[in-house]
Amino acid sequence: MGIRFIKSAIIYFAISVAIVMYMTLTGDTAPFHLFIYTALFGWATLALTGIIFHFFPKAGENKLAHLHFWLYNGSLAFFLTGHLLDLFALDLIFPLLQTSITLLAASTFVFLYNVYLNVRKRKRR
Repeated sequence: MGIRFIKSAIIYFAISVAIVMYMTLTGDTAPFHLFIYTALFGWATLALTGIIFHFFPKAGENKLAHLHFWLYNGSLAFFLTGHLLDLFALDLIFPLLQTSITLLAASTFVFLYNVYLNVRKRKRR
């Protein structure tokens, strides 16, 4: 699962670079919050999670890791879509943001539980 998280992080990294490029070339800073959420929740968080799962394979190769991956990536996509729609002042985003951030938080608690359950200090030989 660690590699899958890292590959997902790369996609969000590319999206955040595209947002910064748009802001720089146009001078429009309205999507700044979208860039921050994409870079922090997408790139940084997924990369760090992938690294943790890579170095602690017991945590990365179980049903909790799979649940975390799909729940986190699905809710993050809706969360970012909600913020993108917010740039166009569409009123339908409020329930989308509420639901997606709740699912994002739930996936974070799945990750927390998985790490505390499966990440252990290695015994020295």
